[in-house]
Parts: sequence; C-alpha cells; structure tokens
Amino acid sequence: MREEWGKTLGPSHITTQCSCEECRKAPGTWHVTTFIQGRPVQQHLCDECYRKKEPAAAQEDAALAASRAPAHGGPKSEGMFELAIEDSFAAAHNLRGYQGDCEHLHGHNWRVEVRVAAAELDELGMVMDFRELKEHLAEALRALDHKYLNEVKPFDAVNPTTENICRHIADRLREKLPRRISIRRVSCWESDKCSASYEP
Repeated sequence: MREEWGKTLGPSHITTQCSCEECRKAPGTWHVTTFIQGRPVQQHLCDECYRKKEPAAAQEDAALAASRAPAHGGPKSEGMFELAIEDSFAAAHNLRGYQGDCEHLHGHNWRVEVRVAAAELDELGMVMDFRELKEHLAEALRALDHKYLNEVKPFDAVNPTTENICRHIADRLREKLPRRISIRRVSCWESDKCSASYEP
C-alpha cells in the first residue's frame, strides 16, 4: 500500500517552516505514517523523528528514492536503449527455384544495418562499445564477402535470399553478444531501393 501511494506522493514531501509535531524543533516534512481504510494519514515530522517513529517506513522510502536515482551515468528508465551500426559486403548468388533473372548467377553489394538493445547500461553508461559491435558484425560478414553464397553454409542448403541472409547474420551475432543485449533488427539492402529485415 505504501509503495503504491509513494509512486504518487513520493518518498517525502515539501519541507515547510512548520516545526516537527514530535520534537517541535526542526522543520518538518509531511510523511505517510499509517493508513486508515486504505487512505494515507500524514504527520509533519523531521527526518530524525520520522526514522524513530517509523523505521521500516523510512527504510522503504529511502529504497524508493534510491530506485529513482540516476544509475550508470544516466536516469533509471523502464524503456530500452538501442544502438545501430552499418557495414557492407559483396557476394554472388542465385536463387534456386526462382522463375526469373535471379535464378541465374548474379551479385550484389549488400548494405547491412544491425540494431541491438538493452534495458540496462553497463558500468560506463553504454549498451556496449560500438567498436566491439562493429567487430562482431565484420566477423560475420567476412565469411560471406566475395563468396559464391550458394557454396557457403548454411546457403548450400538454404536459399540465399536477402531474408535468409538477415537471419543468418542475426544468428551469428547472437552467439557473440552478452545475454543482456538483444538483437532488435537486422536489415540488408541488396540495392538502394530494396531491402529485407529480420527481427529475432
């Protein structure tokens, strides 16, 4: 109950020039000290008297205040932090079973965008180092760059469509990333006007 009201009232309220109701000396602050029929009852107490009168409640208020304090270089948030990087590779392929020009051997200069996200930042205030994420993507693309994809696993068995390339890159990245970081989307452009995306 106290926690729910604390979300609205906050762990403490406006300090006024009025004296504490207990010691009559220090300036007081309105604190919720009990509940009657589910409604909060407040007393005007200084911090010292409040801690003496309601030690458990004071600890709870301190914990609530701490949970709202900035952490890892930024404010605590219920949202997600997202990073995006881009790279490219060139390769040839042909689409098995496709009725049209793409069934024949041809190539693309693919542009790849990767987006990753995390709810918590690391001790430096980052989702992760951009450099590290770029290295993981570059490693995944090296296995595809300047290759005939139909001869590269898993595309020796799976059709090397742009959609499947996106999924393959996401799978390779997932093996490298910490568990707290999720892959939001991998997008590949086979031309300036055509792209596909995969969201794990």
